[in-house]
Amino acid sequence: MGNNHDDHDNTSNEQAQQPPTEPTTAGDMSLALIEERADRSIRRVLHEGQWYFSIIDVIAVLTDSPRPRLYWSEMKRRITDEGFRELYAKCVQLKLPSRDGKHYRTDAADTETLLRLIQSIPSPKAEPIKQWLARVGAREVAAIQTARNAVADAIDAIDAIDAIDAIDASPSPALSPTTTNQHNTEAQGVAQAIASVRAARPDTDAPSLVWADYHRSLAALYERQASLEKQVAHVESYVYSLAAEIDEQHRELWDMQGRVESLEEGQRLLPELLERLGPQTLTPAHQAEVRRLTLELQDLTGMQFNMIYGDLKAAFHVAVYRDIPEARWDEVAQWFAVRLSAARKNRQQRGERNQQN
Repeated sequence: MGNNHDDHDNTSNEQAQQPPTEPTTAGDMSLALIEERADRSIRRVLHEGQWYFSIIDVIAVLTDSPRPRLYWSEMKRRITDEGFRELYAKCVQLKLPSRDGKHYRTDAADTETLLRLIQSIPSPKAEPIKQWLARVGAREVAAIQTARNAVADAIDAIDAIDAIDAIDASPSPALSPTTTNQHNTEAQGVAQAIASVRAARPDTDAPSLVWADYHRSLAALYERQASLEKQVAHVESYVYSLAAEIDEQHRELWDMQGRVESLEEGQRLLPELLERLGPQTLTPAHQAEVRRLTLELQDLTGMQFNMIYGDLKAAFHVAVYRDIPEARWDEVAQWFAVRLSAARKNRQQRGERNQQN
């Protein structure tokens, strides 16, 4: 590949302080924190319809190495088997932004190649990073659907404008056939009604009540005619503003369609990635709730965190509580509810006994 000029080594290993939680090992790390760091620090770009990721950024997250670029160079030198050489041949150099705001060429790989590279890097974060890669793809599926909807809306609006008669250079622009016909029909009806009322004009010596009814009928018809004129003016103004807006949407439409086509290409590997992920595990929000409930239970009972987490993992047959399926969250909440209720009852009974003594 040659030397790249990327100076985007990630040297920050600081993590926010967390409340008391299950003792973490190298293989039991917070997926939420890893994904957050990956989102923040792994650069990516859409290239030829696929997402490519900076290899040294991935290495920085996986290994916490202060020199991920050196790690990658040594890795290329150290691993010389035929499979790795074939895999390395699929990597490309793309220009990615650096901290100084400029773009430099750096080694990058698509999702499939990166998943195979990760297998060559011993790291407890390998599985979380694989899951993050799949979630990036899932987010792009949502982006595709959003773009599709926007394109459909723009096309519908353009079709509506195309159905409107060409706007004349005269002060009175043409309206859509439907709107024009509606107003023309109603205006003709009002005009005919006015003519009919005038044709039935009372005699000069007719009673005052007859003349009052005559004038009330004419007044109502003229008010309706004025309302129609106001509506026509409003529609004309709307047509002008809508035409200007659709012109802008029309210019953006083709760019949007191109992006949709590129994103659709990026879906190619998503089914395989989602299949590798398996069932959805506890969400970060529910993981935080487990930690809160564990802290409350420890405060009520005095049990060690290890014991509480151990009982929880045994109850749901998992090695790490974060691997509990999200679909079983109600069972997890009930598990804590039963134990917290018993703990509160025991504390109350102890308090009553102490008061009696």
